[in-house]
Amino acid sequence: MHIIRLGKAFCHFLVICALLLSTVSKAISFEYSPHVLRIGFVDVKNYFSYEQNGYEGMVYELLEALKVYTNRDFVYQACSLPDCIEMLDDGRIDAIANVPALVSFESSPNFVFTKEPLASTTLYLYAREWTAKTRKIRIGYSTHMLDFTDLTSHLDRNGLVYGKDYELIPFDNQADAVAAYSEFAIDGIIESTAAAKVDGRQLFQLKVIKTYMAFRPDNIALKIDLDHAMEDMLLARRDIRESMYYFYMGEHEPLLLTPSEKKYLQEHKTLSALVSDEKTFYSFFKDGVHGGAISNILKLIENDLNINIEVTPSTLTQTEKLELLQSGKYDLLADFKYDANWAFDKQALVSFPYLHINCVSVQRKNHNVGLTPSVAVIAGDRYAMQRIRKILPRVTFVFLNNVSECLQAVESGSVDLTFVKAATLKQTLDNLELYDLEINANYYYDQPLCFAISQRLDRPLVQILNKEIAHLDPRAILSNLTNSSLQYKQRRSLRALLHDYPEQASTTIFVGALTIILVLMLVLFINHNASRKIWNTAYLDPDSHIYNLKYFEESLSRYLKSMQSRLRADGQLFVMVIKINSLDELCAIYTRQYVQQQIFNLYRSTIKRSGWIRRYGVSNNNSYLYMSGYVPTNVDFEQLGIMFLNNFEHSTELRLNPILGICIIKKGDNLDPRTLIDKASLALNVAKLSSPAIGFYNDSVRDNIMHVTAIEQHMTTALQQGEFKLWLQPKYNIQTRRVIAAEALVRWDSKELGFTNPGEFIEIFENNGFVLKVDDYILEQAFLLQLARHDEHKPIIPISVNQSGLHMDDDAYLENMRRIANTYEKVFGTIELEITETALVDYETKTAKDHVMDVVKGLKEQGFKLSMDDFGTGYSSIAMLQTFPIDELKVDRALLLEAEKSERAKKILRSVISLGKGLNMRVVTEGIETQAQEAMLTEMGCTYGQGFLFSKPMPAELFYAFCDKVNSGAQ
Repeated sequence: MHIIRLGKAFCHFLVICALLLSTVSKAISFEYSPHVLRIGFVDVKNYFSYEQNGYEGMVYELLEALKVYTNRDFVYQACSLPDCIEMLDDGRIDAIANVPALVSFESSPNFVFTKEPLASTTLYLYAREWTAKTRKIRIGYSTHMLDFTDLTSHLDRNGLVYGKDYELIPFDNQADAVAAYSEFAIDGIIESTAAAKVDGRQLFQLKVIKTYMAFRPDNIALKIDLDHAMEDMLLARRDIRESMYYFYMGEHEPLLLTPSEKKYLQEHKTLSALVSDEKTFYSFFKDGVHGGAISNILKLIENDLNINIEVTPSTLTQTEKLELLQSGKYDLLADFKYDANWAFDKQALVSFPYLHINCVSVQRKNHNVGLTPSVAVIAGDRYAMQRIRKILPRVTFVFLNNVSECLQAVESGSVDLTFVKAATLKQTLDNLELYDLEINANYYYDQPLCFAISQRLDRPLVQILNKEIAHLDPRAILSNLTNSSLQYKQRRSLRALLHDYPEQASTTIFVGALTIILVLMLVLFINHNASRKIWNTAYLDPDSHIYNLKYFEESLSRYLKSMQSRLRADGQLFVMVIKINSLDELCAIYTRQYVQQQIFNLYRSTIKRSGWIRRYGVSNNNSYLYMSGYVPTNVDFEQLGIMFLNNFEHSTELRLNPILGICIIKKGDNLDPRTLIDKASLALNVAKLSSPAIGFYNDSVRDNIMHVTAIEQHMTTALQQGEFKLWLQPKYNIQTRRVIAAEALVRWDSKELGFTNPGEFIEIFENNGFVLKVDDYILEQAFLLQLARHDEHKPIIPISVNQSGLHMDDDAYLENMRRIANTYEKVFGTIELEITETALVDYETKTAKDHVMDVVKGLKEQGFKLSMDDFGTGYSSIAMLQTFPIDELKVDRALLLEAEKSERAKKILRSVISLGKGLNMRVVTEGIETQAQEAMLTEMGCTYGQGFLFSKPMPAELFYAFCDKVNSGAQ
C-alpha cells in the first residue's frame, strides 16, 4: 500500500513539474522569439512617441514600413537613452531605434549601427529667455557629441564671438549637460530635436546629424538583415525618409535667422523684383496691383522676413530679364525658371525652388509623333531642353520666341510637340482659339520656379531666401494655388464654348435655327452651373452649406448701405457673434460629425425662427455664427441676446456653453463690415465674465483690450530689465507703535506704460500665469534686501511675501522654494509666505485639496512661516484653520469695515481675533485708516495691525530707515 501511495505521489509530482516547465517555457517564448524584434526607443515627439491613439512619429512609421521587408514582427519599448543602452547590453531588447550619430556609448562602445540612417535631426542652441545680455552666456555641451573647434566654428558663424559673447562648458556626456542646464548651472545647451525636450528658446540652428538603429556586436547578423531590408525599401521608395520628415517636422521647424542675417535684412528692407505678367492665375496685374499665386507667396515671404518686395510687371523673355538683373536695375527675378547654368552665364545667383509647375506635352489630334519628334521650345530655355532630352533622347528642337508661337507651330504641323503649363493650357488654347490640339499623357516634366538674385547683393540674401523657402508650408502654397485659380476671372469666347461642346454644335448645324437657340440655352445653363459651383465654393461652408464668413462680410456691406434711412431713424441695427465654447470638448466625447450636425441644425433653426436676422455666416471651424439685422420695436438688445442663448441651450442635448457678443450700430458709426465684426468679437471678452454670457461692445471694451495687450507685450521685457520694484508696508504693534514685520508688495515702473499699480496688472498676470515669475522675482528681491541688512550687522524685520494660488498647481514649486531657501540660508528665517484664503480652500475635488495640503506641509517642512491673507472674505472655515499649519492670520479689511457698522459683524470680528490667538497664531488686521478703528481693535484684544493710519507702502530702499526711526522713538 505504501509503495502504491508513493508511486501515485511521484506521478503527481511529475505532472506538476511538467505543468511548471510548460508555463516557464511559454513565458520564455513570450518574452523572446526569433521572429519578434524587440526595439527600444527614446520617447521624442515627432520622431518616436506614444500618444493617446498609439505610436506615432517619423521613425515609428519608417520602422513599420521596414517591417514589410523583413520576416519579423516589431514590438516597442519606451526608455531613456541610458536605460535603452543597459537593456540592449543585457539582452532585454534587440535594438535601439533612434540613436543620434554623435552619441558615444561609454558602457558598451562596440555597438554596431545600421548602414542607412533612419532619420535626421538638427542641433540647436537652446537658452532661457532670462539669460542676461550683459554677461557671457555659459553654454554646455557633451564632449562625446561635439568637437570644441567645430562647435565654436558654428557659433561664430551665427554671430557669437567666443570669449566675448559666450564660454563653453564641457561635460563628459549629454545627460550631465542636461542636468546642469535644468539646475541653472549653465545658461544654454547644445541639444538636438531628437533628444529630450529642454526648457528655453531655440536661438540658432547649428548642424544636421543623422540617427541610426543600434545593435549589440554579437547580433551582427540581425544588423545585416535590417540593412538588406532597408535597401529593398529604399529601392521601392527612395524619398520615404524625406517625405516623413516633412510630414512631422515641416511645420515645426522654426525660421531662425542669425544676427548677421537679421542685420542684412535691416539694411535691405526694400527689394525690387521683376515678375512676369503672364495673365494667368499664377501671375497677373490688375490696375497695377500684382495678383495670383506668386503674389501670395511673395506676401508670405514679406511677412516672415519683415521686408518689402516692390514688383514690376514684365512681358520680356527670361534672357532679357536676366540682362536687366545683371545691369543692377532690379534686385530679384521673382519667377525665374530654375536653370543653374543659365544663371551662371549671366552672373546671377539662384535660390531653392519655391514652386513646381507641371508641364505637359501638346500635339495635334490623332498625330503620331514617332521616335524622333521635333519639339518647339522658347529660345534659350535650357532647363526645358535638358528635361525633354531625358524624356525624348532623339529629339530635334525648334527655337521660337514664346508659348503662343510654339502652340501655333504645333497646330500648323511644322513641329510635332511643345510643352506648356498644365494648369493654364486650357486658358491659353482658348485665348489663341486653337482647338485641334490635345495633351500627350506620355510626356511631362516639372518646371521649378525660384528667385534669381543679382550678385551685387551677395550670397547672404540667397541663404536667407533658402531658409524662408524651406520654412514655407507647402499646404499654404497649395491653398494659394487653389484660391488663385478660383478667383481668377477668365473670359471665354463663343468659339471656345462651342469647341468644348462639339455635340451641341453639330446638332445646331443639323437641326437649324431653333436648335441653335436650344444649344445656346444649354451652354448658358452649363456656364451658370459652373459659376454656381465656384460661387458655392467661395461663399458656402462645405460641411453645413450655410453661408460662410466671406459671404457675410460682403453681403453685410450691401445690407448696411440699403438700411441707411433706418439707421439714421432709430439705430436698431446690430452685428452679433455667437461662439460655441465647448466645441473641442464635445468632439472628444462624441464624434465630430455628430457634434457638427447638431450645431448645423441649431444654426438653421435659430436663423429660421428669428425673423429679424437679415444676414448671417459661419466661421471656418463652425464654432462662430455671425448675424446682422434689426431689433424689433418691442424687444431690447439684452432680451434679444437672452432669447438666442436660451435657444442654443434648450434646442439640443449637448452642453454648448455659448457666449454672445453684440455690436450696436449707432448713428454716425463706421459701417466697414470687418470693423463691426471685430467689435462684436471683442465683446466676447466681456461675455466670458458676464451672467448671462452676453457682452456689448463699447469704447471701454476696446480700451481694456488694448490695455491688456500693452501690458502683456511689455511684461517679459519689464521683468528682464528689472522694472518691477519691491515695496513694503509695515505691520505694527498697535499698543507700542513698533514695526514688527512688513508685507512685500510689487509696483511696476514701466518705461513704456509709466508707474503702474498692481491693481492694473496683477489680475492680468493671474489669468496668463505670468504672476508666477513675478512672485519668484519679488521673493528673491526680498531675500536680497534681508541679506544686505544681515551683512551690515543690523537688526532684521521679518518680511512676508505674497504667493499666488497658481503655485499650488505647479509641480516644481516645492523644489524651486527649496533652491531659494538653500541659496539664502543666512537669512532664511526672515522671510514668511503669504497665501490667500481662496488659494487654500477654493478646490472642488478631494485630490486637489490633498495636493494643496501636501504643498503647504512641504513649505512648513522646509522651514517657511505661513500667513493666511484676506481671511474672512467669504470662504473661511474652522476646519481649514484646524487643517492647515498657519502661523499668522491676516483679517481682511472688509470685515473691519463691517464691524464699524454692525454689532453682528463686530462680534464676528472679535471671535475671529480670539480664535486666531487661541490657536497660537499672530492675528494682524488689515486696512486700519482711523484711530477709532485702532481703539476698537485694542478693545477686542487685537495686538497687531497694518494700514495707512500707521504707514503707506514705501520703496524697499526707504523701509529700514523708516523702521529705525519709528522703533527708536516707540513706546
